[in-house]
Amino acid sequence: MKGFFYAHALKTGLLNNYPDVRITSLQEIQLKECLPEGMPLIVIGFLKDFMKFLTSDAGSLKLFNRYVTGLFNDSLVLAVNNKFKKICTS
Repeated sequence: MKGFFYAHALKTGLLNNYPDVRITSLQEIQLKECLPEGMPLIVIGFLKDFMKFLTSDAGSLKLFNRYVTGLFNDSLVLAVNNKFKKICTS
Protein backbone atom coordinates (compact mmCIF):
# COMPACT_ATOMS: atom_id res chain seq x y z
CA MET A 1 0.00 0.00 0.00
CA LYS A 2 2.91 2.35 0.72
CA GLY A 3 4.06 1.98 -2.90
CA PHE A 4 0.64 3.09 -4.13
CA PHE A 5 0.81 6.33 -2.14
CA TYR A 6 4.39 6.93 -3.25
CA ALA A 7 3.40 6.44 -6.89
CA HIS A 8 0.65 9.04 -6.54
CA ALA A 9 3.07 11.48 -4.89
CA LEU A 10 5.45 11.01 -7.86
CA LYS A 11 2.56 11.56 -10.27
CA THR A 12 1.56 14.78 -8.54
CA GLY A 13 5.11 16.11 -8.83
CA LEU A 14 5.47 15.08 -12.48
CA LEU A 15 2.17 16.77 -13.40
CA ASN A 16 3.88 20.10 -12.71
CA ASN A 17 5.99 19.56 -15.85
CA TYR A 18 3.99 17.11 -17.99
CA PRO A 19 0.36 17.30 -19.13
CA ASP A 20 -0.22 13.57 -18.64
CA VAL A 21 1.33 11.04 -16.27
CA ARG A 22 0.18 7.45 -15.98
CA ILE A 23 0.46 4.90 -13.17
CA THR A 24 0.29 1.28 -14.25
CA SER A 25 1.35 -2.14 -13.08
CA LEU A 26 4.01 -4.38 -14.55
CA GLN A 27 1.30 -7.03 -14.93
CA GLU A 28 -0.82 -4.70 -17.08
CA ILE A 29 2.16 -3.89 -19.29
CA GLN A 30 2.89 -7.61 -19.74
CA LEU A 31 -0.65 -8.17 -20.97
CA LYS A 32 -0.43 -5.32 -23.48
CA GLU A 33 3.22 -6.06 -24.34
CA CYS A 34 3.95 -2.36 -24.88
CA LEU A 35 4.36 0.88 -23.00
CA PRO A 36 2.60 4.11 -23.89
CA GLU A 37 4.94 6.70 -25.40
CA GLY A 38 5.14 10.44 -24.95
CA MET A 39 4.39 10.63 -21.24
CA PRO A 40 6.03 9.76 -17.94
CA LEU A 41 4.98 6.32 -16.74
CA ILE A 42 5.16 5.08 -13.16
CA VAL A 43 5.23 1.28 -13.04
CA ILE A 44 4.41 -0.67 -9.87
CA GLY A 45 5.44 -4.29 -9.53
CA PHE A 46 7.42 -6.93 -7.70
CA LEU A 47 11.22 -7.01 -7.74
CA LYS A 48 11.42 -10.52 -9.21
CA ASP A 49 9.13 -9.51 -12.07
CA PHE A 50 11.10 -6.35 -12.86
CA MET A 51 14.29 -8.41 -12.97
CA LYS A 52 12.78 -10.64 -15.66
CA PHE A 53 12.01 -7.73 -17.99
CA LEU A 54 14.71 -5.12 -17.34
CA THR A 55 17.45 -5.06 -19.97
CA SER A 56 20.61 -3.03 -20.43
CA ASP A 57 21.42 -1.01 -23.53
CA ALA A 58 24.88 0.59 -23.55
CA GLY A 59 24.74 1.17 -19.80
CA SER A 60 21.12 2.36 -19.66
CA LEU A 61 18.21 0.37 -18.31
CA LYS A 62 15.21 -0.44 -20.47
CA LEU A 63 11.82 -1.91 -19.65
CA PHE A 64 10.00 -3.29 -22.70
CA ASN A 65 12.31 -1.23 -24.92
CA ARG A 66 11.63 2.06 -23.11
CA TYR A 67 14.37 3.80 -21.11
CA VAL A 68 14.09 3.70 -17.31
CA THR A 69 14.92 6.99 -15.59
CA GLY A 70 14.47 5.97 -11.97
CA LEU A 71 14.29 3.03 -9.60
CA PHE A 72 12.70 3.67 -6.22
CA ASN A 73 13.48 0.59 -4.19
CA ASP A 74 16.85 -0.15 -2.62
CA SER A 75 16.52 -3.91 -3.10
CA LEU A 76 15.70 -3.44 -6.78
CA VAL A 77 18.70 -1.13 -7.27
CA LEU A 78 21.00 -3.72 -5.64
CA ALA A 79 19.59 -6.53 -7.79
CA VAL A 80 20.00 -4.44 -10.96
CA ASN A 81 23.58 -3.57 -10.01
CA ASN A 82 24.36 -7.25 -9.49
CA LYS A 83 22.68 -8.36 -12.73
CA PHE A 84 24.13 -5.69 -14.99
CA LYS A 85 27.48 -5.23 -13.26
CA LYS A 86 27.02 -1.81 -11.71
CA ILE A 87 25.45 0.22 -14.51
CA CYS A 88 23.66 2.33 -11.88
CA THR A 89 26.05 4.98 -10.63
CA SER A 90 23.92 7.05 -8.29
